[in-house]
Amino acid sequence: SIGNYAFKSCTNLGMVSLNEKLQTIGSYAFSSTVLITITIPENVENIENYAFYCCEKLKTVNIPKSVTYLGKRAFHGCYSLKSVNLEARITKIESGTFGSCVELENISVPDTVASIGSSAFIHSGLKNIEIPAAVNNIGTSAFRDCGSLKKIYFKGSAPPIASDAFEGVTATAYYINDGTWTFDKLQNYGGNITWVACKDEDKLL
Repeated sequence: SIGNYAFKSCTNLGMVSLNEKLQTIGSYAFSSTVLITITIPENVENIENYAFYCCEKLKTVNIPKSVTYLGKRAFHGCYSLKSVNLEARITKIESGTFGSCVELENISVPDTVASIGSSAFIHSGLKNIEIPAAVNNIGTSAFRDCGSLKKIYFKGSAPPIASDAFEGVTATAYYINDGTWTFDKLQNYGGNITWVACKDEDKLL
């Protein structure tokens, strides 16, 4: 494993090659470095809290299927991050994981995700987002102040959504009319959301 704080604030660390047998990247391990790109090896299972926090020059990251935990604020404040290949078998986007990733326009949320945590994508540059069918909770300020977010696709039944989950967002939300999307679910959640019903998933996207 790479220990907690191992390379924190190493301001000359622009490239790194990780051992293929690596399983854990510790808290703050690479935070505040000048990494530009990072490929996580196939054996890594845990990326701990704040692991790549405020890596302001980081542009691309590949996260493999082996990863089952992606920590809180792991990529928060990665202002240059444009490309995330997220294949991880995680069940939750933790609090603030991709917060303030202002250049991040698109991300594919894995189908295994059941919960999108508080401030998960706050202040990010997302233009559209697909909410997997397994999601059963969207937390406080999850997409707050995502000013570029224009299209939201719900692929499953209506989950509980925090009252301010979309604060500062003006977008169109598409959902499958399966009977769970009752009037009390079709709210603004702090933003300005226009709801559009679709008969099935094929009509959704």
